Amino acid sequence: MKKKFLKVSLLLLLVCVFVCGCGNKKSITVDQFNDKMTKNEYTMVNAKDQFSQYDYVKDVYIAVDKTTKYQIEFYVLGSTENAASFVETNRKIFEDEKTSPNAETDVKAANYEKYTLSSNKKYKVLSRIDNTVIYVNVSDKYKEEVNKVLKELGY
Repeated sequence: MKKKFLKVSLLLLLVCVFVCGCGNKKSITVDQFNDKMTKNEYTMVNAKDQFSQYDYVKDVYIAVDKTTKYQIEFYVLGSTENAASFVETNRKIFEDEKTSPNAETDVKAANYEKYTLSSNKKYKVLSRIDNTVIYVNVSDKYKEEVNKVLKELGY
């Protein structure tokens, strides 16, 4: 009986460690974003000046694909709370533009959240890790390309 209890306890402990430990993701820096996107042949644009009236926006870089058909935006906000608020505000904008049919995903865990919306031939993504956010609003024909890049970035 003690062996069975020990095995079950060990299994529960492993499940707890796996569930709790895998919830955290590591955010990337502006330099890492720029390096990875440049290697993928995106043109980098520093857009911080466009947000100069918002003191909580610390950095903004826009990665424009080589065909200039879409862009992926990377934000560094002053705090995790600022980033979460940024995601929530933009999510409401996305939801207000939603039409039927549509497909949404919403994931929240530890220091990470990701919202996607496919609607009206558009693909939209808000992905936050700590105080950084990836913002995407593109034609749905670029969905696979965008998801490939986001996976590589860890977002």
